[in-house]
Amino acid sequence: MCRPCLGAGMGRHFILRDWASTIWHPFIPPRYSFLAWRILFDRLPTDDRLKRGGIPVVSICQLCNSSAESALHLFLHCPFSQHLWGWLATQFGTSFPAYGSLLEFWVGFCHKGFSPQLYNLWLAAGLLTFMEIWKARNRLRFDNRSPIFSTLCCSIMAWIRQFGSFVPGYYKGVLDSRLLSSLGVCPKPRKAPKIQRVLWHPPLFPWVKVNTDGLAKGNPGPAACGGVFCDASGVYLGSFCQPLEVAFTRGWTTLWLESDSISVLACLSSNSFSPPWDLRVRWQNCLKNIQQMQFRRTHIFREGNAAADKMANLGVSKHSFTWYPSPPAELHRYLQADFLGLPNYRFTGIQSTIDPGGVLLMCSVIASCRFNRFSLTEGVCDADFESVRGIKEKLCYISYN
Repeated sequence: MCRPCLGAGMGRHFILRDWASTIWHPFIPPRYSFLAWRILFDRLPTDDRLKRGGIPVVSICQLCNSSAESALHLFLHCPFSQHLWGWLATQFGTSFPAYGSLLEFWVGFCHKGFSPQLYNLWLAAGLLTFMEIWKARNRLRFDNRSPIFSTLCCSIMAWIRQFGSFVPGYYKGVLDSRLLSSLGVCPKPRKAPKIQRVLWHPPLFPWVKVNTDGLAKGNPGPAACGGVFCDASGVYLGSFCQPLEVAFTRGWTTLWLESDSISVLACLSSNSFSPPWDLRVRWQNCLKNIQQMQFRRTHIFREGNAAADKMANLGVSKHSFTWYPSPPAELHRYLQADFLGLPNYRFTGIQSTIDPGGVLLMCSVIASCRFNRFSLTEGVCDADFESVRGIKEKLCYISYN
């Protein structure tokens, strides 16, 4: 959906950044989207544009015969168009205030609090109305056929009923369901979320598992990483947190890397991946160290990585490497749940993305393992964003005090 209307001063910002996303959709016929593109960019051959191009014409809006023709008047200020837009708004149970420009009108048109299915149908109906106004103007000008308002409304409603089955989305609440039914469109219920059980498993003896995670608050913004060490019995051995800029030198000769980022794991398997230039040397050193280690990698969903995620959050406030020989208070509930084998539940799938924080954290973990005499099996590293933390805190783990 488009962002809320912020007033007349936001027009240029909207047209540069958000305008195209409101009209170009796979479920909308391209000719409707293209016409809207021409309208909002003032690229239609209306009388005022022809005069600006040096063509002398006597301008009159033939739909109302009261004003000179321009795109603004034809699609917004003409009484015929105003009547048609008002009728469309009534069918969807909403209304339109007065707007001074086509761009402001379209921003207001997009800023409606409909459910996804009704909103997508609303967008498609708006683009269709642009098309019907333009076709009515052309029929009157070139074929001398006056538009019949009731016939035009019936045509739009028939198109909505036929097109409604192809519109994606789902309805929310009884009101939206009734509106869709009144339009002749079958309401689509929301699909039930997929619930998947996620368990953290301790390593086999004599291995030690380290779960690590990265965190970036903004781009640019503060970033940090954290890790939690446990033995084969699931007993806490220690944890660390630090900003990503500080390299740590703890390392092991046997490494089992477990990450909740499929893309990061894919980078380790790829021969063509090239990280950002400032991480390239560390990445190459990381790959070289892997060749000299016992190394394996596995994936775990982020819902099973809550302890390391909490350590990464703690690391944002730290300015240097911090080692915790005993678990901090914020970590108790997660460690107890993992130790007791309590499951976490994954309700929605969130795709991971590659970013410099994830690559740098992985390089730090693997490079450090190169120089330590202890044994380690499992590490988890990824750079997540704060936007998914709230979902995880509320839904994706069992609280244990």
